[in-house]
Amino acid sequence: MANQHHVDLLKHSVQVWNQWRNNTKIIPDLQNADFSRIYLKNANLSEANLSGANFYKANLTDACLHNANLSGGDLTCAIFCGSMMKNADLSGAFLTQGDLSKADLRKANLQGSYLIDCYLIDVNLQGANLERTDLSHSYLIGANLESANLRNANLSNVDLNAANITNANFQGAKIVGVICDNEILKKIINCEDLNSEKSNRIVVDQKFNSILDSLYKSLKKF
Repeated sequence: MANQHHVDLLKHSVQVWNQWRNNTKIIPDLQNADFSRIYLKNANLSEANLSGANFYKANLTDACLHNANLSGGDLTCAIFCGSMMKNADLSGAFLTQGDLSKADLRKANLQGSYLIDCYLIDVNLQGANLERTDLSHSYLIGANLESANLRNANLSNVDLNAANITNANFQGAKIVGVICDNEILKKIINCEDLNSEKSNRIVVDQKFNSILDSLYKSLKKF
Protein backbone atom coordinates (compact mmCIF):
# COMPACT_ATOMS: atom_id res chain seq x y z
CA MET A 1 0.00 0.00 0.00
CA ALA A 2 1.05 3.59 -0.65
CA ASN A 3 2.30 5.92 2.03
CA GLN A 4 -0.76 8.14 2.57
CA HIS A 5 1.39 11.10 3.62
CA HIS A 6 3.23 10.92 0.30
CA VAL A 7 -0.05 10.68 -1.62
CA ASP A 8 -1.60 13.66 0.18
CA LEU A 9 1.53 15.77 -0.29
CA LEU A 10 1.64 15.18 -4.03
CA LYS A 11 -2.07 15.88 -4.45
CA HIS A 12 -1.80 19.06 -2.40
CA SER A 13 0.75 20.92 -4.54
CA VAL A 14 3.45 20.06 -7.07
CA GLN A 15 5.51 22.99 -5.83
CA VAL A 16 5.39 21.80 -2.21
CA TRP A 17 6.07 18.23 -3.36
CA ASN A 18 9.16 19.25 -5.34
CA GLN A 19 10.50 21.25 -2.39
CA TRP A 20 10.08 18.20 -0.18
CA ARG A 21 11.86 16.00 -2.74
CA ASN A 22 14.76 18.44 -2.89
CA ASN A 23 15.24 18.17 0.86
CA THR A 24 14.88 14.45 1.48
CA LYS A 25 16.42 11.18 0.39
CA ILE A 26 13.20 9.25 1.03
CA ILE A 27 11.97 7.22 -1.95
CA PRO A 28 8.25 8.04 -2.41
CA ASP A 29 5.89 5.10 -2.00
CA LEU A 30 2.86 5.80 -4.18
CA GLN A 31 1.97 2.30 -5.34
CA ASN A 32 -1.66 1.65 -6.30
CA ALA A 33 -2.59 5.28 -5.51
CA ASP A 34 -5.30 7.09 -7.46
CA PHE A 35 -4.00 10.12 -9.37
CA SER A 36 -6.61 10.09 -12.12
CA ARG A 37 -7.23 13.44 -13.86
CA ILE A 38 -4.63 15.16 -11.64
CA TYR A 39 -2.34 17.95 -12.89
CA LEU A 40 1.30 17.03 -12.17
CA LYS A 41 3.25 19.12 -14.66
CA ASN A 42 6.95 19.37 -13.72
CA ALA A 43 6.51 17.01 -10.76
CA ASN A 44 9.68 15.30 -9.51
CA LEU A 45 8.74 11.62 -9.36
CA SER A 46 12.17 10.18 -10.05
CA GLU A 47 12.76 6.74 -8.51
CA ALA A 48 9.23 6.78 -7.02
CA ASN A 49 7.32 3.54 -6.56
CA LEU A 50 4.21 4.10 -8.69
CA SER A 51 3.51 0.48 -9.52
CA GLY A 52 -0.18 -0.15 -10.13
CA ALA A 53 -1.00 3.55 -9.75
CA ASN A 54 -3.95 5.10 -11.61
CA PHE A 55 -2.99 8.05 -13.81
CA TYR A 56 -6.06 7.97 -16.06
CA LYS A 57 -6.21 11.29 -17.96
CA ALA A 58 -3.54 12.77 -15.69
CA ASN A 59 -1.23 15.50 -17.01
CA LEU A 60 2.45 14.79 -16.35
CA THR A 61 3.90 17.13 -18.97
CA ASP A 62 7.65 17.68 -18.39
CA ALA A 63 7.55 15.55 -15.23
CA CYS A 64 10.72 13.81 -14.05
CA LEU A 65 10.21 10.04 -13.84
CA HIS A 66 13.78 8.78 -14.25
CA ASN A 67 14.12 5.29 -12.72
CA ALA A 68 10.48 5.39 -11.54
CA ASN A 69 8.46 2.18 -11.22
CA LEU A 70 5.19 2.51 -13.16
CA SER A 71 4.76 -1.18 -13.88
CA GLY A 72 1.19 -2.41 -14.23
CA GLY A 73 -0.21 1.09 -13.89
CA ASP A 74 -3.26 2.55 -15.63
CA LEU A 75 -1.86 5.45 -17.65
CA THR A 76 -4.69 5.44 -20.18
CA CYS A 77 -5.17 8.82 -21.93
CA ALA A 78 -2.41 10.35 -19.76
CA ILE A 79 -0.18 13.13 -21.05
CA PHE A 80 3.58 12.66 -20.72
CA CYS A 81 4.74 15.21 -23.30
CA GLY A 82 8.40 16.03 -22.74
CA SER A 83 8.56 13.87 -19.62
CA MET A 84 11.94 12.51 -18.52
CA MET A 85 11.52 8.76 -18.10
CA LYS A 86 14.97 7.31 -18.63
CA ASN A 87 15.30 3.80 -17.16
CA ALA A 88 11.67 3.89 -16.00
CA ASP A 89 9.85 0.58 -15.54
CA LEU A 90 6.58 0.64 -17.50
CA SER A 91 6.29 -3.10 -18.02
CA GLY A 92 2.70 -4.26 -18.33
CA ALA A 93 1.41 -0.68 -18.07
CA PHE A 94 -1.66 0.56 -19.96
CA LEU A 95 -0.87 3.71 -21.97
CA THR A 96 -3.59 3.43 -24.60
CA GLN A 97 -4.45 6.78 -26.25
CA GLY A 98 -1.72 8.51 -24.25
CA ASP A 99 0.57 11.28 -25.48
CA LEU A 100 4.30 10.69 -24.92
CA SER A 101 5.54 12.98 -27.67
CA LYS A 102 9.11 14.23 -27.11
CA ALA A 103 9.39 12.14 -23.92
CA ASP A 104 12.79 10.71 -22.96
CA LEU A 105 12.34 6.95 -22.57
CA ARG A 106 15.91 5.86 -23.14
CA LYS A 107 16.52 2.35 -21.79
CA ALA A 108 13.01 2.27 -20.34
CA ASN A 109 11.36 -1.11 -19.79
CA LEU A 110 8.07 -1.23 -21.71
CA GLN A 111 7.92 -5.00 -22.06
CA GLY A 112 4.38 -6.25 -22.49
CA SER A 113 2.87 -2.78 -22.15
CA TYR A 114 -0.04 -1.37 -24.16
CA LEU A 115 0.66 1.76 -26.20
CA ILE A 116 -2.27 1.40 -28.58
CA ASP A 117 -3.32 4.52 -30.52
CA CYS A 118 -0.66 6.64 -28.79
CA TYR A 119 1.16 9.78 -29.86
CA LEU A 120 4.88 9.01 -29.71
CA ILE A 121 6.07 11.75 -32.03
CA ASP A 122 9.80 12.53 -31.63
CA VAL A 123 9.94 10.25 -28.58
CA ASN A 124 13.37 8.97 -27.56
CA LEU A 125 13.22 5.18 -27.12
CA GLN A 126 16.91 4.53 -27.64
CA GLY A 127 17.83 1.18 -26.11
CA ALA A 128 14.32 0.70 -24.71
CA ASN A 129 12.82 -2.75 -24.16
CA LEU A 130 9.59 -2.98 -26.18
CA GLU A 131 9.42 -6.75 -26.40
CA ARG A 132 5.82 -7.96 -26.86
CA THR A 133 4.59 -4.37 -26.57
CA ASP A 134 1.37 -3.48 -28.42
CA LEU A 135 2.03 -0.26 -30.35
CA SER A 136 -0.71 -0.76 -32.91
CA HIS A 137 -2.22 2.34 -34.54
CA SER A 138 0.33 4.61 -32.84
CA TYR A 139 2.27 7.54 -34.29
CA LEU A 140 6.04 7.10 -34.01
CA ILE A 141 6.89 9.85 -36.49
CA GLY A 142 10.48 10.96 -35.94
CA ALA A 143 10.91 8.54 -33.02
CA ASN A 144 14.39 7.43 -31.99
CA LEU A 145 14.32 3.61 -31.82
CA GLU A 146 18.05 3.10 -32.08
CA SER A 147 19.05 -0.23 -30.50
CA ALA A 148 15.51 -0.73 -29.17
CA ASN A 149 14.22 -4.27 -28.59
CA LEU A 150 10.98 -4.76 -30.54
CA ARG A 151 10.96 -8.55 -30.62
CA ASN A 152 7.42 -9.89 -31.10
CA ALA A 153 5.98 -6.38 -30.76
CA ASN A 154 2.71 -5.44 -32.48
CA LEU A 155 3.39 -2.55 -34.85
CA SER A 156 0.26 -2.95 -36.95
CA ASN A 157 -0.76 0.31 -38.68
CA VAL A 158 2.04 2.23 -36.95
CA ASP A 159 3.41 5.39 -38.58
CA LEU A 160 7.22 5.10 -38.61
CA ASN A 161 7.98 7.92 -41.02
CA ALA A 162 11.31 9.64 -40.30
CA ALA A 163 11.99 7.22 -37.40
CA ASN A 164 15.53 6.16 -36.52
CA ILE A 165 15.60 2.35 -36.33
CA THR A 166 19.37 1.84 -36.42
CA ASN A 167 20.29 -1.50 -34.81
CA ALA A 168 16.71 -2.01 -33.57
CA ASN A 169 15.55 -5.63 -33.22
CA PHE A 170 12.30 -6.35 -35.09
CA GLN A 171 12.50 -10.15 -35.04
CA GLY A 172 9.01 -11.61 -34.93
CA ALA A 173 7.39 -8.18 -35.01
CA LYS A 174 4.03 -7.72 -36.68
CA ILE A 175 3.86 -4.66 -38.92
CA VAL A 176 0.70 -5.15 -40.96
CA GLY A 177 -0.19 -1.81 -42.55
CA VAL A 178 2.94 -0.07 -41.29
CA ILE A 179 3.47 3.40 -42.72
CA CYS A 180 7.10 4.15 -43.58
CA ASP A 181 9.37 4.93 -46.48
CA ASN A 182 11.23 2.23 -48.41
CA GLU A 183 14.56 2.83 -46.65
CA ILE A 184 13.05 2.13 -43.23
CA LEU A 185 11.25 -0.91 -44.63
CA LYS A 186 14.52 -2.29 -45.97
CA LYS A 187 16.17 -1.89 -42.57
CA ILE A 188 13.30 -3.70 -40.86
CA ILE A 189 13.56 -6.59 -43.30
CA ASN A 190 17.31 -6.82 -42.76
CA CYS A 191 16.68 -7.30 -39.02
CA GLU A 192 15.07 -10.66 -39.78
CA ASP A 193 17.18 -13.81 -39.80
CA LEU A 194 16.11 -15.10 -43.21
CA ASN A 195 18.11 -18.30 -42.86
CA SER A 196 16.55 -19.42 -39.56
CA GLU A 197 13.69 -21.92 -39.68
CA LYS A 198 12.43 -20.59 -36.35
CA SER A 199 12.40 -16.99 -37.52
CA ASN A 200 8.96 -15.35 -37.59
CA ARG A 201 8.86 -13.47 -40.85
CA ILE A 202 7.58 -9.92 -40.58
CA VAL A 203 4.13 -9.44 -42.09
CA VAL A 204 3.51 -6.22 -43.98
CA ASP A 205 0.66 -4.54 -45.75
CA GLN A 206 -0.26 -5.86 -49.18
CA LYS A 207 0.93 -2.71 -50.95
CA PHE A 208 4.50 -3.57 -49.90
CA ASN A 209 4.38 -7.17 -51.16
CA SER A 210 6.14 -6.47 -54.43
CA ILE A 211 8.90 -4.59 -52.64
CA LEU A 212 9.30 -7.43 -50.14
CA ASP A 213 9.50 -10.10 -52.82
CA SER A 214 12.31 -8.35 -54.65
CA LEU A 215 14.16 -7.59 -51.42
CA TYR A 216 13.91 -11.18 -50.16
CA LYS A 217 15.25 -12.48 -53.46
CA SER A 218 18.20 -10.11 -53.39
CA LEU A 219 18.96 -10.85 -49.72
CA LYS A 220 18.96 -14.62 -50.24
CA LYS A 221 21.75 -14.27 -52.81
CA PHE A 222 24.17 -13.24 -50.07
